[in-house]
Amino acid sequence: MKALVPALSVVALAAACASAPERAAEPSRPGAPAAVAAPAPRAAPAEATEPEPSTRVVVERYTHGGLREERAEARGPDGGWVLHGPFRSFHSSGTPDVVGEYVDGHKHGVWAYRYGSGRLEAEGGYVRGAPHGPWRFYRENGRCVQTGSFELGVPRGEWTYFWPSNTRQRTRGEFVDGLQHGVWSSWDEEGRAAEEGTFRAGRKHGTWRTWHTTGAPASRGEYVDGQRAGAWTTWHADGSLASEGHYAAGLEDGSWTYSAPGGVLLQQGSFVAGQEQGPWVFHRDDGTLSDAGSFVAGRAHGPWTHWHADGVTKASEGEYVDGKCQGTWIYWNEDGTERERVRFEDGRRVQS
Repeated sequence: MKALVPALSVVALAAACASAPERAAEPSRPGAPAAVAAPAPRAAPAEATEPEPSTRVVVERYTHGGLREERAEARGPDGGWVLHGPFRSFHSSGTPDVVGEYVDGHKHGVWAYRYGSGRLEAEGGYVRGAPHGPWRFYRENGRCVQTGSFELGVPRGEWTYFWPSNTRQRTRGEFVDGLQHGVWSSWDEEGRAAEEGTFRAGRKHGTWRTWHTTGAPASRGEYVDGQRAGAWTTWHADGSLASEGHYAAGLEDGSWTYSAPGGVLLQQGSFVAGQEQGPWVFHRDDGTLSDAGSFVAGRAHGPWTHWHADGVTKASEGEYVDGKCQGTWIYWNEDGTERERVRFEDGRRVQS
């Protein structure tokens, strides 16, 4: 909203009338009783100053002359002007922007907001400046993208969100005291189920599931107070296993397995608090052996072996210390013959 402009000056009407001169007594006529002198007329009272108005309408215009804003104001308890009554603002093109009403400086009743094109952007009610009751929100293409209700500024009850490209629902669920609660569901643009689970006081809690566009399951697992916990499983679109393991406090923990579509094993090892720990084995998409070694706190540590594409012939072998090559590494050609030996210190090649 625009800031209030300074109060308009009010010109006081304080013109006082000049006093009229006294009228002289008429001269006495012979034989006639003396005339009683007429009393001098009283000076006309000064015209009272016009009281300052208690309400006014303020109009603002764009530099090109078009109407920008029109608002009603009233005197507040301190004598200053406050917004009170109808309010209208306009885009520079002349189309309506905002229409509503103020009561004692607060938005109250139904308000409407419009895009520069004239199409509705949002519409709903206020009570003493806080959104209250049903509201609807729109994209500029005219499609409704969100509906729900407020209670004195706090979202409550069921809210529904729609895809802007069509009229299908995107997400639906309930707010309690302004926080997501209970079952929430989501769909893709074609109306197919995409995700479903429960919230508790604004955090994911309980079982959550997702689906591929084919309708096949994509993932399933548990949340506790917004963090993944316990067993989690993901699947590829063809239904084969993609990953399987456990979470603790939102981090991978314990044994995990990762596979390519069709069930080909890719990686297998363990985590501790989200970091790789202990022995791990890696395979290529075709199932051939690629790498094997150990981790400590997420970094390669200890002996490691790497294989050529056939998964049988060694490509290199040596030791890592805190993720860096250390000591002597041996390299082999694809035919199995030794190519070279290289010495490393702190990850740097120092001797061949």
